[in-house]
Amino acid sequence: MSSTSVQRRRNIEEPATDCVPAAGRPRRLRRGLVALGIAIALPPAFATSPAAAIVIEDPDPDPDPVTMCGVAEPSEDLADCGVGDPPYVPGTVPPFNPPARPFVFAPMPSSGFINSSTWYSCGDVPHVWVGPSNDVTRGTTLYPTGVVVKGTVARFNFYSSSGQLVTSHWTKPAQDNCVIHHEPEAMSTAGLAPGYYFVYASYMSMSPAPYSEDREGFMFAWQGRYISALRIRY
Repeated sequence: MSSTSVQRRRNIEEPATDCVPAAGRPRRLRRGLVALGIAIALPPAFATSPAAAIVIEDPDPDPDPVTMCGVAEPSEDLADCGVGDPPYVPGTVPPFNPPARPFVFAPMPSSGFINSSTWYSCGDVPHVWVGPSNDVTRGTTLYPTGVVVKGTVARFNFYSSSGQLVTSHWTKPAQDNCVIHHEPEAMSTAGLAPGYYFVYASYMSMSPAPYSEDREGFMFAWQGRYISALRIRY
């Protein structure tokens, strides 16, 4: 076996621990290239070598530091390359970590007039939400919907983390079963820049007694109630 082949085999069998992206200094590609499915063509001279299946040629004389150091290496190695911790890996989703919400109750108008003399009943305690998820890619269709007093509507306001109103959505009236059908409420996120938003809503609920909320009772209004954080991703 030639000295070159022996050296190449040693480079594979002894994992590299150095991380030196400077041009002209020794470099070794990590096994992450194999995991990423990057096929490297071998010279004909190595086609019959026992080590041919695992020998990796350097396809780039001056690779990017992230490529040099691998995409899943410990931060200690990456710090030597000045890449930072952790590196960005295309296709991965960062943890959902919104900042503090801008309001306890948003300064929103009521969604209707209160009729405190009529007893209402629904199959569920009134509540509203935005589906199908609060963590979506830009362009995803959202559906502001919920369960509210029959015949009433809900208003959703979307605020930036600084408390600036970005957009609003008024629903159609709830059906006799108190459900706001989600299909007509389709709302595109194509116009929302990637980032975190905070959803607040005004809607009609029911209370059988003061300071309570139930599936039946007299109508009362939630005004600017916090619903959830929302993240729009690229």
